[in-house]
Amino acid sequence: MKHTSMRQTILITLGLLLAPLASSHAGDTPQPPVKVTQQMLNAIHTQPKLIFNPFPAYFSAPRDDTARASCGNGAKANSYHYHFIDCSGDADVAAWAGAPFEQSAVVQPLTLHFRVGHINVAKLGKDFATSCRAALDRAHERGELPYYYGPGMRLMFAKDELYFHAVRVPANPTDAADLTRAEMQGRADAHAMFRAWKADVPAFADSFFVEAYPWIGVRESRRIIGQHVLSEDDLMKSRRFDDAIATGCWYLDLHPNKTVAGSANDFDPKKVQPEPYDIPYRSLVPQKIENLLVAGRCHSATRGAHASTRVTVTAMAMGEAAGVAAAIALKEKTSVATLSGVRVREALAKQNAGPFTEA
Repeated sequence: MKHTSMRQTILITLGLLLAPLASSHAGDTPQPPVKVTQQMLNAIHTQPKLIFNPFPAYFSAPRDDTARASCGNGAKANSYHYHFIDCSGDADVAAWAGAPFEQSAVVQPLTLHFRVGHINVAKLGKDFATSCRAALDRAHERGELPYYYGPGMRLMFAKDELYFHAVRVPANPTDAADLTRAEMQGRADAHAMFRAWKADVPAFADSFFVEAYPWIGVRESRRIIGQHVLSEDDLMKSRRFDDAIATGCWYLDLHPNKTVAGSANDFDPKKVQPEPYDIPYRSLVPQKIENLLVAGRCHSATRGAHASTRVTVTAMAMGEAAGVAAAIALKEKTSVATLSGVRVREALAKQNAGPFTEA
């Protein structure tokens, strides 16, 4: 993948996700990930021109004249030796390969989870959430905290440790510069919350900041336009599909790009909770690309349906289904785009996986 010379940026790459796919074919030389030093990590927080890209810079998937994804080393996928599964969350590989996709002009805000330890649990009281929220209100009014939600919190990992999800950062996660800004803003906001509680909530007087999670969490970015676009109507009517490969059941969870005290959502008029519903194989299959599947929140769905299907457990089920489908296609020397989703469902059932809407 060529580095752009038009933008004065630095790319730090971690070969964590797609490297095995880029070197999976016999005869390819595996590309080692770039070594990341503490100096590099420190620079992420201090250099405004620094771009953090967690995907290997040596992998790309441009469409070739066979309308199949190909590797960044120039090898053409002229046979079905290559099957790619885009688990980037942002449909990066699908977009680079030329698959149709959509992305809303404004997407849901990003969130960074974090933990605070050595809390005096005896001083928390029954209504400690109200005290924590009031401290964040004051920090927000002082201009120390741009946005927040909840805060959501629970005692986890240790008896005196609280786990928080409260950071809210509006951003475009497919813009590397904006994603970098969101990473820095999320960490600044987490520490601002911690300082507010330490100053204003007695139970936090002797507490310490344990950690913020490695990457800020993205809820929404690109969604492919696949062979089937899962819709709100599909969800609300619990529509059944012969090629179902997973079951969804989360509520339609849209986070607004503003502060919402006491909750994550600002429902209008009310929370929408579907019954368990099917997710079809076809929603993992991009249009126009023969040897590519997606898994996770970049699958094919309307924005409203995606608000339910995007969550972690559902994404894991899609990943298993995509892996099974790729294995079948590889064995049979066929295309994942033309593979029958019913066969994938049957294979999943043999390993106690797949949809459970009929259970």
